[in-house]
Amino acid sequence: MKKLLIIILLLNISFIYAQKQKEPEYKILFKQGKYKKAIKAVNKAIRAIYNKRVSNKILPDKEYISDKPIKFSQSSDKYILNKKLFQSRKVKGFFIKDDKQMYNLHYFAAQSYQKLKDQRNALNNFYQALRYRTITKADHKIFYDIAQTYKATNNYRKTSSFQAYLNALEAAYTINPDKFSYSLELAKELYYTRNKKRAIFHLKRYMENATSPSPGLY
Repeated sequence: MKKLLIIILLLNISFIYAQKQKEPEYKILFKQGKYKKAIKAVNKAIRAIYNKRVSNKILPDKEYISDKPIKFSQSSDKYILNKKLFQSRKVKGFFIKDDKQMYNLHYFAAQSYQKLKDQRNALNNFYQALRYRTITKADHKIFYDIAQTYKATNNYRKTSSFQAYLNALEAAYTINPDKFSYSLELAKELYYTRNKKRAIFHLKRYMENATSPSPGLY
């Protein structure tokens, strides 16, 4: 009997651990290449978050602004947000707060849209993800992803996407200057601009620091 109880206890612990380790549905779908379904799963998760947070949500008067009238609660002397207002709120400035869950949701949505070649929605979700993140050196990749999304535009060098691409790539380089491949890419792209000095700067930087520079660059 004692052994049976121990086995049941171990099984319960294993089940709880497995539940904690289980990947979200949108991640599984993304890895399977089911990008449209991954986007639907992301939107479902975001709606669930809004539904949860809107309950008794107090309007932060110093952090948020809104164009819509705020409903007054008769049971309280404070303003309460309804769901529609919460979803349509506008933040003062770009950054909202650190929120790993919201960051991941928007990031995976952006990558899914990117795979579907939907640049507009991809960029929108990349920027939404950044609103829930304090930028660190590890975040150079999201700026590189943004740069590549602009680059995917048809004839990108002949459109406004070119400068946006360069700006995002420069941001990725600034955040992580140890990623010397960024300098190589910047050197190649800046060649097509009037900023030849900047192109030379990045080329020299790459040549001096890369472990194995491409022979064709010499």
